[in-house]
Formats: sequence, C-alpha cells, structure tokens
Amino acid sequence: SKTQVPGGEQYVNLVHRVDVVNLCKAILQHNYWGTTLNVCADLHPTKADYYPEAARQLDLVPPSFLVDPNAAPGKRVTNERSKEVPGFRYQYPDPEGFPGG
Repeated sequence: SKTQVPGGEQYVNLVHRVDVVNLCKAILQHNYWGTTLNVCADLHPTKADYYPEAARQLDLVPPSFLVDPNAAPGKRVTNERSKEVPGFRYQYPDPEGFPGG
C-alpha cells in the first residue's frame, strides 16, 4: 500500500465508462461533430477523500495521502459542453457513487 502520497488536496476528474460509451453513442447518433468536449463527472472529490474509499470497496489496502492546506487544489474540469450533446445525460455524476468493477 502507498503511504504519505503527496497531492491529497488535488481534485479528481473522473468519468464512469458507461458515461463515456453513452456519450460516444449520442455523438454518433446525432452527428455532433466539431466541438471539443470535456467528459467528467459533475463532482470532484479530493484524492485524499476518493482513493482510500475506492480502495476499500475493492478490498485493497487504502493509500494515505499528505494534504497541504496551502497547496493549490488543481483544476476542476467542467463538463457543461458535454451535457449539450443531444440524447446524452450523465448516469454517474458523482465518482463516489460509481459502481465497482
């Protein structure tokens, strides 16, 4: 297990594979071309909050993170443009609610 991993205050920008597949289908079905899309869940927990719980759900030893309260938390990617694709809606807007596997 990893311990004292730096960057625990940084946000995660994750997307569930079901959402990726559904977005690709919607793009193909509606010929939605010519636009750059950021694809990620709505919510962005920190690494220190997300990864230990994800490890526990997978029966792995959870990592521990160093959190520097003075460090910049990094970027939160916005997914607003991807929500404009006709026929697409995020099924998993919260990484902490992603089903395992």
